[in-house]
Formats: sequence, C-alpha cells, structure tokens
Amino acid sequence: MWICIQDRMIPSRRKKLGTGAPYRYPYLKGIKRPATPKLGSIAALLGIEPLELVELADDPSIDVDRVLMSHQRWSTSWETLEEFTNQAKAMVEAANFQYEYNPEYTRTNLDFWIDKLERRKNAEAHHARDTRIKTLNAVLIQAYNHRMACYLTLCDLTNVVETIRHDFRRVCVLAEETGDVIGRAQAWAWLAGAHYVSMQPKDSIACVEKALSLVPPTPALPYLFQVYAALILNYAYMGKDYTALEDKVRAMLDEHTVERSASRASLIEALARANILSNRLSDAQQRLIEAQEECLHGPTPLTQLQIHRGQLVALAQVTHVDKDHALIVANHALMLAGKQRKRYVIQIRQCAQSLGILDVIRENVQALLN
Repeated sequence: MWICIQDRMIPSRRKKLGTGAPYRYPYLKGIKRPATPKLGSIAALLGIEPLELVELADDPSIDVDRVLMSHQRWSTSWETLEEFTNQAKAMVEAANFQYEYNPEYTRTNLDFWIDKLERRKNAEAHHARDTRIKTLNAVLIQAYNHRMACYLTLCDLTNVVETIRHDFRRVCVLAEETGDVIGRAQAWAWLAGAHYVSMQPKDSIACVEKALSLVPPTPALPYLFQVYAALILNYAYMGKDYTALEDKVRAMLDEHTVERSASRASLIEALARANILSNRLSDAQQRLIEAQEECLHGPTPLTQLQIHRGQLVALAQVTHVDKDHALIVANHALMLAGKQRKRYVIQIRQCAQSLGILDVIRENVQALLN
C-alpha cells in the first residue's frame, strides 16, 4: 500500500500540499514509512480518494479503518487557511445571536470551533506574521467572547466568575498579539457581568471602568449596552447616585447609539431594575412597558425573559398584587427560562416566594432546576 501511495507522488499528479506538508516531507519522499494514522493524513494531503485507499488495502498489517478515519479528518480539517478562517468566522458570528435562543447548543458549537481554531493556530505557527493569522486570532477572540456570554447565562452563580476567567485571560493574550482593543474591552465587559451576578459590585465596577478606558463608547461597540447596564445596576445595588449615568443612557437610547432592539430592551430593563432597587416603582413600571414595546421590534427569548423577570421583581415590591396576573408572568418566565437558564429560574422562584405564589408553580420550578 505504501509503495502504491509513493507512486502517486510524481509532481504531475501531486496537488498543492498546503499546511502541514513540511512536517510530512520525510514520509512523502519515502525516507520514512508512516504509521497507520499518518498514512491516512498523507493520502489526504496528496488528494487520494477514500475508495482508492480501500482498493490499495493489500497489506494485512494495515488497519484500513484507522487510515480512513485519519484521511477523513485531514481532508475536512485542512482547507486553505483563508477558507478555514472564513468558515469559522461565519459560524462564530452566528453564535452572537444563537446564544439568546439556545445557549447550551451555542456553547457546545463554540467549544468545537474554539478547539478547531486553536489547533489550526498552533499548526500555522510558522505563519505567525501573516495577516491571515491575525484574522484567525480575531475570530478566536470573538468566539471566546461569545462563549463568555453563554457561560454568563448557563453557569451557577457560585462559579461563573472562575468559569469565565479562563476565556477572559485567553482573549487578553490574543488581543495583545493582534492589538484588538475592542475584543479586549468586550472581555472586560463580560467579566463585569459575571462579577455583578455574583454580587461583587466593586469588582464589577472596576471591570466596567477598565472596558471604558480601553475604547470610548461608539455605536460600533457590541458590548456598549452591557457595560452601562452593569454600571447602573452596580451603583443602584450599592446605594450610589446613578442619576448622571441614567441621563447618559437615556441620551444613548434617544440617539440610537445602541442600535439593536434586543440590546436596547435589555438596557431599558436594567434601568427598570435599578429603579426598583432605588424604590422608584412607578419609574420602573414605565421602563418595563418601554422595554416590552422595544422588544416588539426584535424579540428574543432572552430579552423577553429579562423583561418578565423585571416585572416579577417589580410586583414583589407592591403591597396589593393581582396574584393571577403574577402567576401568568411567572409561568411565562419559566417557559422562557427552560432548563438552560437556571439562574433566572432561581430568581423567579425567589420572586414567587415573595408574591405568595410559589406553591402553585413549585412543581414546574423543581422540574427545571433538577
């Protein structure tokens, strides 16, 4: 079999070997006889079809199945760097919207692409100065940032900061290599969110300030809404005056500095929760109605869930509550949360306890938490 493959190495029949070939030149030149997995990868590099490998399997010492598995991995994994990067970029960009609908699936998909991107980056080390590697690094930064968004939704509050920190550090390293300050600022923003949900407001504010120090706010920054949402909520949680911040956010919304409807709705809902923390219930109710109206332009399950959570928090502060209405809101919120967003389920349970409706929805809550 190896002799037959050597016959395929004549220059007129050899396709462009591309990435990974230098490592295998001793085998391609016949200096070394490859082990079974390498046989498959070399065949893939030479453009030999799988059926030809089966036909050539005249050596009983060769594990043909392993050769074919190796051939498949190499023939699908080693497109040109540009082709690979473009494919990865498309998949990672899609994750920016998918996580709002299905964070578990999105995280799994990002796990796959991050592993694939990191492997390709290591294999392309000899092209470290190539602009194409900078593009690959930019996709990796984006992938890690999107995975942090998934972790923020999926992780238990007791370990969300530590879970996110690995990806945060990786983004900082990659951003240093490529000079990507926007990607780095995005990572600081997600870390700020992790500290906030973990009730570490001082650490969260420090992260927000770091993000804003890296890049001044502009409409092009995808993390803009979450930076200001975290800052206002931290100020309100600590009892600090956030009037100036609230005015700035209102101006940003009026001027459409934050453009995407789902992001605008999330930011308005954060204002509502800050108003609740400050005992400004009438303002909070107005903000929640505004968020619901904004959500009509581009609803996502996550923004709808956030608004329902805000409505429950507001209802829990009212003396005389319409419990039937509260039950409708709570059940809808649980349906949106599902099993993937347990942090929200816990918050809904806490509100239901305060509203005196937990016994009615207890079974549904437990089913989602188990």
